[in-house]
Amino acid sequence: MMKKVFAYDVASDEEIEIMMSEAETINFYKKLSEEDGTFIGIYYDEDSYVQFAWETPGFWLMDIPQMEKDGSLQKYVSTVECIKIIHDIYSGANPTLIEGLYFENF
Repeated sequence: MMKKVFAYDVASDEEIEIMMSEAETINFYKKLSEEDGTFIGIYYDEDSYVQFAWETPGFWLMDIPQMEKDGSLQKYVSTVECIKIIHDIYSGANPTLIEGLYFENF
């Protein structure tokens, strides 16, 4: 199954928006630099996406925009958790149901 993926890597100044398989997405994620401003996002349905933005070594901010509520669901996740969440999204899971998410206003 292919999903629309968008990303930006600060170190390489590479920006993408492309359809990727689960394996391609995980491989791309693993190669991202751990620098402020680096992120990857995955659409889990036509209009909704989850984004992972690098925060500190080994940790990323998971962010799921909730435009209708003027905010987003957020959670700090480890690199290992990111990979599991990416796998779950490709398996059809709804990331808004992940335990530990909190709402943050824009």
